[in-house]
Amino acid sequence: MILAGVFGAEKIPLEERLSPEEVAAELRASGRPAQVIPGVEGIVSRLSETCRAGDLVLVMSNGGFGGIQAKLAAALSI
Repeated sequence: MILAGVFGAEKIPLEERLSPEEVAAELRASGRPAQVIPGVEGIVSRLSETCRAGDLVLVMSNGGFGGIQAKLAAALSI
């Protein structure tokens, strides 16, 4: 699992803010692979290196997330 930074996090009080680093650490502690990659380009690069035919990629975002869908499709030659 790859987690990114929280868009607009500065607008959310610190005590209410999601911490991708903490979520990734908890996932790893439970035996699941997880890492934080803050930006779109890094995520696209990592997925283009590791995805294989038949893999499923799910992008969850509350916005356009820097055009990740198109960038990922281009990097994977979909």
